[in-house]
Amino acid sequence: MKPSLIFALSLLLGSSVSAAPAESRKKSASLDGWDSLKMEGSAILGELKLQSGDYSGAQDTFGESLETSVNMRDPSSPVMALDLYRSALLAATKGRVEEARGHLEILINRYPDSDFAVKGRQLLALIDRGERIRVEGEEPVELEPLASRPGARLSRIRESLRRQDWREALVQTRGFLSSDPDHELAGEARLLEGMLYLKVQPAKAAPILLRAARGGSPELRSRAAYLLGSAAVSLKNCSWISEDLPDRPSRDPDRWQAAGAVWSAACDELKGDPQASQAKYRSVAESQLDTPLKAYALSALAEAQARQGLYGPSLKLMDRAVSEADRHDLDDLASAAALSRGHLLYRLRRYREAAEAYEAFAGAYPRDPSRTMALYHRALSLKWAGDRRAAVQGFESLVARFPDTVYAPDARLQLGLLYDETGQAQAAVANYRKMSEGGLENRRESLLLEAQLHYNRKNYRAAIPIHWKFLAEFPDDPRKPEVATLLLTSYWMGAKDDPGFLKAAEMFPDHPIVANLRWNLAAQAHRQGDCRKAVPLLQRFEAEYPDSPRMEEGLMLKGECLHEMGGHRLAADAFDQLLRRYPGGKRAREALFKKGLALHAAGDFQGSAETMQAVGGADSLASDAGYNAVLSQLKAGDKAKSLASLEHFVKAFPRHPKAGWAYFEIGLLREASGRHAAAALAYAKATVNRTQALFSMGRCYEKTRKKALAKKAYEALWKLKPFNDPHRLSGLARLGLFYELESKPKKAAQVYADILKNGSQGPALDLARKRLLSLTKDGSLTGIR
Repeated sequence: MKPSLIFALSLLLGSSVSAAPAESRKKSASLDGWDSLKMEGSAILGELKLQSGDYSGAQDTFGESLETSVNMRDPSSPVMALDLYRSALLAATKGRVEEARGHLEILINRYPDSDFAVKGRQLLALIDRGERIRVEGEEPVELEPLASRPGARLSRIRESLRRQDWREALVQTRGFLSSDPDHELAGEARLLEGMLYLKVQPAKAAPILLRAARGGSPELRSRAAYLLGSAAVSLKNCSWISEDLPDRPSRDPDRWQAAGAVWSAACDELKGDPQASQAKYRSVAESQLDTPLKAYALSALAEAQARQGLYGPSLKLMDRAVSEADRHDLDDLASAAALSRGHLLYRLRRYREAAEAYEAFAGAYPRDPSRTMALYHRALSLKWAGDRRAAVQGFESLVARFPDTVYAPDARLQLGLLYDETGQAQAAVANYRKMSEGGLENRRESLLLEAQLHYNRKNYRAAIPIHWKFLAEFPDDPRKPEVATLLLTSYWMGAKDDPGFLKAAEMFPDHPIVANLRWNLAAQAHRQGDCRKAVPLLQRFEAEYPDSPRMEEGLMLKGECLHEMGGHRLAADAFDQLLRRYPGGKRAREALFKKGLALHAAGDFQGSAETMQAVGGADSLASDAGYNAVLSQLKAGDKAKSLASLEHFVKAFPRHPKAGWAYFEIGLLREASGRHAAAALAYAKATVNRTQALFSMGRCYEKTRKKALAKKAYEALWKLKPFNDPHRLSGLARLGLFYELESKPKKAAQVYADILKNGSQGPALDLARKRLLSLTKDGSLTGIR
């Protein structure tokens, strides 16, 4: 609120020096009557100037004496008469007869029996006859010399006070007290001495005011205590008044004692004791005392309530403070309270009433320094009241009438916001730019607001250059990270292909959006199959953002690209790096699989096989890994490990498309190791090289002396194609022999005939021809093919 109670009360200190309280109009022999002394001194000084021939100076000095008399109810008759006569005489000598006539008419009418009235009539007659008026020959007027009287010294003190020459006034006051310690005005002079010390040497004021507060008449003591309290609060040294100001007004207090209670409350406030302070303010506010200090007490209580957030009770107290201030003509306090009333209504969100209160303040106090602030808050209240049109008018009026005030940029800001809210983007931008003319800080805010306007409207390309301006002009602004975010987001949302995006990314490499940019560039190159471009981008991403949540995916992409480019060992290292950093990651099993592929391509078949076996699981990836483990193991050349790998594969993934092939390979390895029965079982499940598998199965059964199963295997070859397959023909030859052993020559002959028909050469064909000849006995079938 404006101003604080303590500051407002301290203003009374100055008023105590210059005038009596407004409610006291009675004249007394006090410092308040010094105007008469000044008038008399000026008259005597004017007379001395006239006698010395300084007529112009004399006329000015007599004029000052007359001017002083205007402030007095009963100016001294001899002095007034002298002033009027000499002023008329000097005016007449310069030909200003109307001015002279006016002075003489006042002289003759007001002081008809004085000696100067007689001389005035004579002068008026000369003027009427048009004779030349001369000063020469005028007899000097002798009044008692001022310097020989206490009043003269008091007059000089008064003159020093008028000039605000505090040091000279202090010297004169101390001289007066030294020469006339028993003068009737000595007590007043001691008070003045203490107050002047407050102006010149505050530390010496306390003892003087304390002596005055503890001696003299009751009224003088009350006034001294009041002044001491005012000084103590102004200088924030309340230890002065601990014993001399009452906590509460006495039963029948004078106005100074009532004021003293308020000073005591103000001191409690300074000491940080709000409860004691408010209790004393409340005692004054609720008393029957008719004192201006009641307005200050009410204002202080209102402020205390507002500080506690009790704006409703505070408003009621402030209304009473305004009423009391108006009643006692306390314009400063009345204006402060009226403005505070608007603030309280604003805080209560009674915006319409707040606007009216601010408007009333501005109208009642057109010269108040806070008037511009009130007009600003009026428009702001109208804005929050929902009256945007009136708010715009208020802000526009303020910037037009008071373009150089501190509130003009704020008004421009509000206009920009209001125009933005109503869709008037150009008007909003214009006000933001006007706002920037109010100094560096205002330009700082205007750039941000203009950029924000474009950003909010998703006009990102328009926002980008403004963000750049802000960063260039205010590189040390604490909001730089936020502005960088807006700049990068603007590029991301509306100008990803702009070269400036990369420049911004280089400036703010640690920003998450830059990480997104780096990632997207690398991922895009990977998607397009441009691995030579993708790998360095991925490596930079890996170096700059090692803790990025995308790092697992980045290592995967890098490994894939290196593998595709032929860097199989480097690819395996990339996948291995992924596995070390993210052993339980979502891409870990896939990384194992691809590491196995890379090792296979690099010629590390055993490492590939072991890596593939580590994939684990039962899904399609696991089955593919199992198959590739078999391939790598076969390439490694270790038959035992190869067989184990194959057996594990078909057991784990019996329905895998390559399971039939695996069984064939198992059969070969088992047969080679002499495990003919097991080999036969594997051949039975083989789906590739079926002719060879059946033949091998038959041979294995023969070796285990399971002739029936062997015969059955050979019989399965009968209908297999191609008919000329060597394994088929060899198996059929064995089948023919089985038929012969079973005494089934016809079936044997059919088998041999098939061999002769489809075979071209080889042992099976020779055997079939011989056995067929033997069966026919007569050799008639030797030509059958």
